[in-house]
Amino acid sequence: MTPWRPALGAVIGFYSRLPVPIPADVTLARCVWILPAATVVIAWPAAVAGGLAWWLGLAPLAAALVASLALAVTTGALHEDGLADCADGFWGAATIGRRLEIMRDSRIGTYGVLALVGAVGLKAALLAQLFERVGGWALVLFIAAAVAGRAVALFPWAGLPNARTGGLAASAGRPTGNDFRTAMLMALAITAVLTLWVSPLGFILAGLTAAGSAKAVASLADAKIGGHTGDVIGAAVILGDLSYLAGFTISLA
Repeated sequence: MTPWRPALGAVIGFYSRLPVPIPADVTLARCVWILPAATVVIAWPAAVAGGLAWWLGLAPLAAALVASLALAVTTGALHEDGLADCADGFWGAATIGRRLEIMRDSRIGTYGVLALVGAVGLKAALLAQLFERVGGWALVLFIAAAVAGRAVALFPWAGLPNARTGGLAASAGRPTGNDFRTAMLMALAITAVLTLWVSPLGFILAGLTAAGSAKAVASLADAKIGGHTGDVIGAAVILGDLSYLAGFTISLA
């Protein structure tokens, strides 16, 4: 487990485009224990942008789009790229080798476009619904969803072998069991502080749906390419985030 200062810098520097120097002598996988706390820092600017848009009188859907797009800009659309690549690769070929080849291609195909449009649209719709139900506090849930999505995405990273010998995921290493458990406990603590006051049922249901989505991504990746890649982790982040928001929205119905 990397000490917290270099770990925090490494995680923020990798997971976002915020101007944080990345330590040169650390392994990313040994830093992810602090990912939930780092995510609060990463998601905060986007939440502020969405809150400002809502305060200025924009419709809930418009404010939700501002927050969602601001987070994508802050992260350099790292996870959205992974989702699109997985959609193209998993359903664009019949063999593992060809699927991995498509996933490495920087061009985007029909499946990737559909996945991106669906993910952005669904997230904005869910966040807009939360705006209508809890007002500006929806942005606290927005941050909690970002924390949960990045935390549960560690499941395919830690639980599956590398699908290829090269690539970003292979070079980053794999989280140890201790790093994984620490990240999960930290994510539970942070999301509890952020959301229990809104709805205890929402805290439970959102966490379960996010975890379930990560399990589904891991199972699909294992079946399609025999392991994980950086794109798989990115897809798990997006779907975990969406599932968390969906679970919380359902709890408030």
